[in-house]
Amino acid sequence: MHFGFIPKDEDDEELFSKAFKEKKVKFTLLDESSQWINSGKTVETGFFKREQSFKKFMKKDFAKLKEDSRRGDIPVKNLNLIFMRKLDHVYSSADNCKSEFTLDFLELIEKDVPVINPIAGIRNACRKHVTNYLLARQGLPTPASFAANDPVRAFLELNRIGFPQYIKPVEGGGGSGVFYVKDGETGGDLTSVYGLFEKPLILQRIAGDGKGDIRVIVVGEKVIGAIKRKTPKGMHKSNVTVGGKAFKMKADDELGELALKATKALGCKISGVDIVEDADGYKILEVNASPGFTGFKKATRIPVENRIVDYLISEARS
Repeated sequence: MHFGFIPKDEDDEELFSKAFKEKKVKFTLLDESSQWINSGKTVETGFFKREQSFKKFMKKDFAKLKEDSRRGDIPVKNLNLIFMRKLDHVYSSADNCKSEFTLDFLELIEKDVPVINPIAGIRNACRKHVTNYLLARQGLPTPASFAANDPVRAFLELNRIGFPQYIKPVEGGGGSGVFYVKDGETGGDLTSVYGLFEKPLILQRIAGDGKGDIRVIVVGEKVIGAIKRKTPKGMHKSNVTVGGKAFKMKADDELGELALKATKALGCKISGVDIVEDADGYKILEVNASPGFTGFKKATRIPVENRIVDYLISEARS
């Protein structure tokens, strides 16, 4: 069995590389931006593994290079599964063309080789306006929200959504770019900033007690565990990456069922579902297609990476 692995960062690479080795699974680290497609009488796809940057590569003496220019190629047909964790490029505007090539490539090959998470799920989860729509369409409880490509239209909805509310970009992660808004004046200023940069935005009524939220980890058809994330004093975000504290909690049947339904609604297989509880019950905030595990592992002591690798093995065999 041979997996391709696209980690989200160095810590992620270390965590899952160790798990793959413990499970005796052969894996190859793949560059998320080095795919190739050969179309002609035959169709081939793969990744090109280059150890140095393009600038360093160009400094080589090409006369001494071997004639076999494909020595860095890793054909997709040789892989049993691709584990996709690197999602930064999905919502990065630095090079949208390269990002789309990556997603298109993985979407094409997943018809022959399993890609987890599935690309449709990644796209849905990374675009918060799509997430809100798909969850609500399935009748799942979510805070009132409004997404618009036109900031003037969003401005007209500020009072209807109500305060306090979050104003946030349609794409992003780790709480980046999320603003806590208490009044219409501040909301109007923020919508005008989005207008200046011609960016779509989301208004979302704040639900819960404001003291934290719940993160539920889903792998396949199972809830692996849950944590309560406490919001740092003086802040309005509970993400561990911005100082939130994580505590182990038991996921009751209702919480687990909501997390599973939310994951399925977006087309994901592995997820971190963020949920809050208020007077009306649970409400789903987001579904993360590539959740971080630092806070979860520290709070629960659950070896989530081993559970995930076991799941990947079962998916590759099915």
